[in-house]
Amino acid sequence: PVDNVETARQVATYRRAHPESTIVIYPDWGKNYSWQNLTQTETARLLIDAGADLVLGHGAHRLQGIEHYKEKWIVYNLGNFMFNSKGRYQKLKQPPYSLAAFLDFAEFEGQIRRRLRLYPLLTDNLVTKYQSGPVPAEHVDVVQNLLLQHSANAESELQQVAQDPLGNYFELLF
Repeated sequence: PVDNVETARQVATYRRAHPESTIVIYPDWGKNYSWQNLTQTETARLLIDAGADLVLGHGAHRLQGIEHYKEKWIVYNLGNFMFNSKGRYQKLKQPPYSLAAFLDFAEFEGQIRRRLRLYPLLTDNLVTKYQSGPVPAEHVDVVQNLLLQHSANAESELQQVAQDPLGNYFELLF
């Protein structure tokens, strides 16, 4: 098991040594096919408090909520981008959605702007025949509503859906 206190100490040490860096933590956590839990919330906040700029979780096989905490972002779980198993969405009566993340950095008015775009994906292999892809347009509001129900302090960002050649996305600036 990961020692959260030691990890937070390492993040704080790195932040002091490199104050201009962007620190992204990418934990493999969460109960499979479930929403985020209290341990994830406490750990993510501990890492942000230590100096992380973004916590981008994975490993639960489906999207989880998003939280805007102290002007930083916590994406509790992206879910699957690609997974070579039938999956258990239908069996467990869970939403078959995940998120693809695109993080970029751009200079804007003399400052570096960090932008995270989250693209909803349909990842139920029984439906997609092992070809995960963008959520169909008629499902975007379903994903949006699920995220709104399970997210904290992210309402304004999750209510704005944009689109580019890759598909529909939610944009988080930090």
